[in-house]
Order: sequence, then C-alpha cells, then structure tokens
Amino acid sequence: MPTMFTKLDGLANNTCSIALAIVTIYLAAQIIIYLTGL
Repeated sequence: MPTMFTKLDGLANNTCSIALAIVTIYLAAQIIIYLTGL
C-alpha cells in the first residue's frame, strides 16, 4: 500500500512541476510579446 501512495505522490509532484513550467513559459512568452509590441 505505501508504495502505491508514494507513486501517486510522485505523479502528483511531477504534474505540478510540469504545470508550473508551462505557466512560467506562457507568462514569459506574454511578457516578451508585450515588450516586442512596444
């Protein structure tokens, strides 16, 4: 049982990391587009 929970926990952490990376890249792109527009 504990191993299964650990795997789920790791999966959740990976998903969070990927989501954070996507959001960071998206925001950076928005800032670059905004600055280029100026």
